[in-house]
Amino acid sequence: MSIKKAGLTAVLLIFGAICFAQSTFKLDSLNNELKTAIENKEKKKEASLREEIQYEENKAKKLKDLTEDKKIAIFQEDYDRVILVEKQIENTKESKYGENKTSSSSLNDIASVVSNTNTNENKKVFEKKNKLSKPFSEYDYSDKIIGQFGMGFKTVDYTYNGYYTSETYSEFLMSYHFANSRWWVNKYLAGGMFYDIVFGDYFDLSVGPQMTAFADFDAVVLPYTSLGMGLGIDDDGETYLPIVYKLGSHIFFKQERNFGLFFELNLSLNHEYDYMPAYRFGLSWTRIKRKSR
Repeated sequence: MSIKKAGLTAVLLIFGAICFAQSTFKLDSLNNELKTAIENKEKKKEASLREEIQYEENKAKKLKDLTEDKKIAIFQEDYDRVILVEKQIENTKESKYGENKTSSSSLNDIASVVSNTNTNENKKVFEKKNKLSKPFSEYDYSDKIIGQFGMGFKTVDYTYNGYYTSETYSEFLMSYHFANSRWWVNKYLAGGMFYDIVFGDYFDLSVGPQMTAFADFDAVVLPYTSLGMGLGIDDDGETYLPIVYKLGSHIFFKQERNFGLFFELNLSLNHEYDYMPAYRFGLSWTRIKRKSR
């Protein structure tokens, strides 16, 4: 049995237990009322309570049978049948003593609606209603966002020329980098955003949109190349237009691409004072867009 089906079975068992508990509570209450009516010799109330108890017992049995039918339909992936049984369960739960909400005509109307609905649509409705989570591999590429967060290190040589001496200093820089790919043109080309910030003896911040091309989307190793352009501010407080070229690769831990690592070459193409480290590494991950869940 798959993980998905096992999860559904667990949900149904919990649902059945809740229904059974509610039914048992109702029957216990009615039996207590019946006992009181017998002691008080209230013949009419006694007869009415016996009928209601019989009705509730039949209702509990029907709900139990329908729950089993639903479990079988899920196992067989017959989502037309699942939708129909769900409607029957809902109508049975809402029915009350003295009413007939689960008539054969209403169930026939439900069956007619279900039969005229696409099976895939029924599957989507069922999964959404039951808040099922699919494996990453079952989502379309356009439903996914690839993110990465990393860092880089660099030393900058600075020469100080005095009247009598000339000295060279090595100054340490550390950068943090965040980027994503979320606006898909096709399976191998996606737009996104990049955010770069440098700390240390110098400061530099740049942010903007980027376009990324992927080499092989279906492999654990995912090479990419990216070109970004946006707005930056350097250590002197001056703004500039960063043009950033990146060449790198993600290495995910499994093909579904939940988490992985990345390593990339990062080049700033038009900034006179390049404080960005040329090599960066960090974590990669794939997540599902909220609207696609």
